[in-house]
Amino acid sequence: SGGSRPREGTTMDDGKANRVREIIDRAEAMEHCAEQVRLAEEAVRLADLHGDIDLGFEARHVVISAAIFSGQDERAIAPFTWCLAQSDRDPERFPGTGFAGRHSLIWKYKWIVGAAEDWPRISLDRLHAMMDDMERRHREHGFSDRSTLKHRLSTAILRGDEQEGRATFRKWRVSSRDALSDCIACDHNQEVAYWTFLGEDERAWETAAPIINGLLSCATVPRLSYAQLLLPLVRLGRLGEAVQCHLKGFRLSARNPRWTKDAAQHMLFLGLTGHHTKALRLLESHLPFPHDPITADRADHFEFFLSARFLMERLTEERKKTIRLRLPECFPVHQPEGKYVIRELEEWFASEASRIAARFDERNRSDAFARRIEANLNLADLVSPYPLRAPRSRRPSPPPDSVDA
Repeated sequence: SGGSRPREGTTMDDGKANRVREIIDRAEAMEHCAEQVRLAEEAVRLADLHGDIDLGFEARHVVISAAIFSGQDERAIAPFTWCLAQSDRDPERFPGTGFAGRHSLIWKYKWIVGAAEDWPRISLDRLHAMMDDMERRHREHGFSDRSTLKHRLSTAILRGDEQEGRATFRKWRVSSRDALSDCIACDHNQEVAYWTFLGEDERAWETAAPIINGLLSCATVPRLSYAQLLLPLVRLGRLGEAVQCHLKGFRLSARNPRWTKDAAQHMLFLGLTGHHTKALRLLESHLPFPHDPITADRADHFEFFLSARFLMERLTEERKKTIRLRLPECFPVHQPEGKYVIRELEEWFASEASRIAARFDERNRSDAFARRIEANLNLADLVSPYPLRAPRSRRPSPPPDSVDA
């Protein structure tokens, strides 16, 4: 959360300040996880309790980064908004560069807008207002509109708005790169997502060539690319290349339970190709429970529940009635003995996907999520059992050159 409003212009005594700094230091030294977020939020609470705005500002920066990189993005929105207001109010006290400066906030603004896109509690009007504000601030500091255009493109894709998506994509593609732009690998991955959104699977695969061939990479690419290419490759009938993307991407995605969307895409692929046991292991390891009520109903949760519903459908088609799963006790339909009725699980996942879809479609003023559910219900035609063989070559081999959009 953003925390309470501290008393203006005060600082706490040295002993209490040292306590807060110790907590901040402990949080910064931790791996990104829910406990890191909790610890940083405790530092915020103590700083606010004792009215120390400077420490509150510093602690909130830790919350922002911890929340974004631990899969609790929405918990970063309120502390970011607080920090931005403080920087606007007193730019000399919170200067324009460095760890706690305006440029740092400008970079983190991209994270916040991304979090807002995937969280239906943020209204569409507020989301657009955030992007407008980010664009204004970028221009004031001499940066281009490229980062904002990328988020406008992501929002158009999320809303299923092809006309807006095409227009924004053209603007984004010719916009100038600068110090606030995402890396080239991330931008290229966004192009792959764009062509997939339009249903141009062959073009998505060709565009992915520099990524798949190892010419472009970063902290999240090719992991994201491997996952999002799976369904397009199945639709193209290129199951060999899809298997290679799965095997390479699975090793990257399976190790981190926070990467829910990746897991959903791999789980769907495994369901389509008949590897249900491996898909169930992903269901167990990446099921988004326990979830934080603040961060519930995210877009990646929708993806996961939709893929899980399809997997249960495939198990039912095999005439299976029950399965044994190790699911957390907080899972709403948890069974202490670990034995689940498949049909009941399918109904629960379908219900949750529909509930989240309704929230997004209401927020987005569209029916894109409802159409995603309809498409998921018709995936049976794509089922193609296929062996998971290790690739003969080091990488899948798409065409050598990406398509120029």
